[in-house]
Amino acid sequence: MELTARIHHEDGCYWAEVLELPGCFAAGDTLDELRDALAEAISLYMTDTVDGVQLVEFDAPDAGVETDELKLALV
Repeated sequence: MELTARIHHEDGCYWAEVLELPGCFAAGDTLDELRDALAEAISLYMTDTVDGVQLVEFDAPDAGVETDELKLALV
């Protein structure tokens, strides 16, 4: 399954929304925190558990970019 996350960089932190899952979003102070929070948010949205969701692709947007999109692959 492939999902699209729109990444926003504001005031020194990151937040993202998953376009295919309305209301599914996450935030983090770093991209690593954002990745982990996205995995948890997607898992809770889809299965009500954090087990078994791993983001296998997560490219960091440029720090100067306010909004970027990336594809997420779930396994």
